Order: sequence, then C-alpha cells, then structure tokens
Amino acid sequence: MNKLKGRIEKLPVLLEELQQNLLNYDELRNQKSTHRGYLLLKVKLLRQENELEMINNVEKFITHMLISDDLPFEEEVIRKDGFRRVEYRIVEQLFFTFNRIFEHRPIRNDLKNTYFSQCIQFGLDLELFLECFSSIEHNSLHFFNRIWDDKNRLWAEIAAVPSRTSNSQKRTVNTLFTDTPTLYEKRKIFGTSEIFYQKILSKEHAKKLNTINTNCSARYKNACEYVSNLFDQHKFLTFIALDLCFPPRLEDAGDAKQKYLKSFKNRIRQHSLFSQMEGFLGKWEYSHIKDTYIRMIFVFKKTDKHMEDQLPEILGSFWKNSFKNRNGSFHFAFLASGKSKLNATLCSISLKQDKLRLELEKRTIFYLTYSQSYYRYKYPSMYSLNTFQKKGGNGGIVKTSVGPRDIFFKGELPADVIAAKKEIKEKNKKIKRNQLFEKRQQEVENKELELIKENFLHLMNKS
Repeated sequence: MNKLKGRIEKLPVLLEELQQNLLNYDELRNQKSTHRGYLLLKVKLLRQENELEMINNVEKFITHMLISDDLPFEEEVIRKDGFRRVEYRIVEQLFFTFNRIFEHRPIRNDLKNTYFSQCIQFGLDLELFLECFSSIEHNSLHFFNRIWDDKNRLWAEIAAVPSRTSNSQKRTVNTLFTDTPTLYEKRKIFGTSEIFYQKILSKEHAKKLNTINTNCSARYKNACEYVSNLFDQHKFLTFIALDLCFPPRLEDAGDAKQKYLKSFKNRIRQHSLFSQMEGFLGKWEYSHIKDTYIRMIFVFKKTDKHMEDQLPEILGSFWKNSFKNRNGSFHFAFLASGKSKLNATLCSISLKQDKLRLELEKRTIFYLTYSQSYYRYKYPSMYSLNTFQKKGGNGGIVKTSVGPRDIFFKGELPADVIAAKKEIKEKNKKIKRNQLFEKRQQEVENKELELIKENFLHLMNKS
C-alpha cells in the first residue's frame, strides 16, 4: 500500500479511534469530590480536545498537499502591467482555515503552553511538520484577551476585536477573529512548506515510514491470528473493554506499574470468577485526562447472561483491589467507535458473524497495534549505576527508560493449540514446497518439449 492510499484509507479510522479512546472518561465511576478537581478535569479535557483537533487539521493539510502533488503556496507573480499578486490555491486556503498556527501560542517548543504536547511522540509525518513549522513565529498576527466564562467557569481565550469595532459589536463577538497574513508572512510560510514538501517525499523519510509500517503490520497480523484462533476454538466470544488507571502516586514509577500489571494478569488467570476467560489484548496508553493507563480488552467464552453483564464491574473492582489502599481506578471503555455493536463496553460475537468480526479487526485490533506508532507517550528516563566492569574499565552511570518493553501485549494460546497450529503450518509449508517443485518440474518438461519440437521442425525443413 502506497503512502497516499494508506493516509486516505487508514488514517481517518485511526484518528476516530484515537479521539474516542483518549477523550473517554467514565464520570459515573470516577466522580470528583471537590469543585477544584472538577475544574481541573475540564481543563484537561479541553487540552486533549484542542490537541486532537489540531492533529486532525494538520493531517488534512498534509493529505491535501500530497494529493495536489505540488507545493501548497504560490510565490508572488509580477504581471505585465507591473502589479504584483499572489495566486491562491485550495491547499493554501485549507492551511489558513486552522488559523491557530498564527496564534501567539507556539505550535511546539520547550514551553508547556503549546498545542502539541512535548511528552508525546507523534506520527512520522506529523513530527516532520512540527519540526519544520515550529520555527515560524507569528506573534504579530493575533492578540488575545482572557475572559471569564460564567457558563463553565473556565478561562477561555478569544481574539481581541479590532479597535475600529463599536462597543456594541465587541460585546457580541464570541468567535476567533483572524487577521489576514501579509505577503511577507506568506513568503516565510512558502519557504517552510517547500522544505517540508521535499523532506516528506525524500527516500530517507520513506524508508523510516516503511520500517514503522512493517512493524505495525506484523503486530496486527499476529493479533488477528490470535483472535481468529480463539474463535476457532470456542465459536462464540465476548469482548470487554476497560481502561485501567494507576494511583497518582505511581505516576512516575514505571517499574512499579509494570509489576502491578503483571500481578493483575496472573491473579485473574488463577481466580475462579474468571475461569471462562480465554485471553486478552491490551496496550499502554497516555492521555492528558487519565495520564498513563492500560487499555485492556478481555476475551471470554460463552457464559451465563447475568454473569456476563456483571463482568466489567467485577474486573474493574478486581483491578482496584490490586493496590493496597484500593486507590486505583477504572473506566468503562468502548471496543470501537462508529455505529456498530462494537461501540459498547461489552459485545458478544459468534464465528458466523463475519461482518462484525471484520469490524473488530479493522477498528479494535487495528487501533491496538497501530496507534503506538502515531501517538506514544515518551516515558521519562532514569539513571542508574552500572557496576559491570569491562577489561580495564569501570562501571558508570547508565541511562535507561522506565517505560514498558512492549506497548502492545496479548495473552498466550494453550500449549496444545500452539502445537496443533505449528503442525498445520509445517504441513502447509511442505505442500507449498511440493507444489513449487512440481511447478518447476513442469516448466522444465515444457522447455524440453519445446526444444524437441524446434529440432523436429528444423529437421523437417532441411529434408
């Protein structure tokens, strides 16, 4: 699949799933006890919404840029009569529609007050865009006032109204006001876009992108095969989606989080309440709302309807009990976005429901295996003393990451199933080898037959 086709077909699905999962917050099970806590939650929600909106807008711009197969902006054109003009294009107009590029707030730098968080590793194309366009400053284009919004009691930003506007008009303005960029400012953007366009089409960038896509494709294929094997075994499966959050005190303790997750997985395997559980899929995630958490999908075989309905709550409570003070938390999540049955915390699927199974693969499993290459938390590094001594050398300070070794993880199939699948694979390999051998033999025989015919015709012509 080429770059543009992948953008058009896969990226919109990934962004839809990303938005639903990162903005998901279960208020029923995570009520804020204080007004301050409620306001802080609203601020985090607003920040996450703004970031996702900007991601979506920038990705649209990049896609249209690649579709147009040309630079997005025209340099000034001098007409015959001596006047200068700038030709507008659709892509250029699209760029100016997300005018937050021109706000006083920087796109991304060392400051905290940015639209794209420093703690997130975005997709390769988006990171390249930020690298190129973050150097442009547009402080002169927008001036902002801060007002107190009585409706939601939050600070909101609106553009200052030009001085020529009357007082009555000023009171009615409630949307962002965009100044038209000058020709000088457009020249700066044109130069930057030219650099960006060259880099995004470079062989070096394409090579990095292919490596990432290859790894994602391997994870996706492996996860789909895992779920397919579970369907072959049990014919009917129930999927449950939960977001498992850690206590605030564990926010920076990466090793402790991994130990808690490992302990939780071992305990649910051994507990009689979850004897019907056949597997799970999960990934480490981060959002501005929930910080670092685990998105986990539990897979159960057919169970009693009453018990099935209680399973999400039981699993969540079991997670909370993993901590000494029961101060962990959980959120009912969604298996997938959209209008299908998967837009729920719990969904049962039979082997014969091909359409729903395909939706599960295209959305749920696709998100679990691909999203880490697009929106990934940069886990902080820690320094430790390395006591290992080489010949003639001493130990030293070693920098290591506290993040998980594998962002995506899944359960293991039973040993007998793995052995049976391995045997089937070996048989298929032998069949393919035999077919290839027979095909080559047939080709050799055909060539020999053609040679005999040619020799025969040659002798006939001589006679």
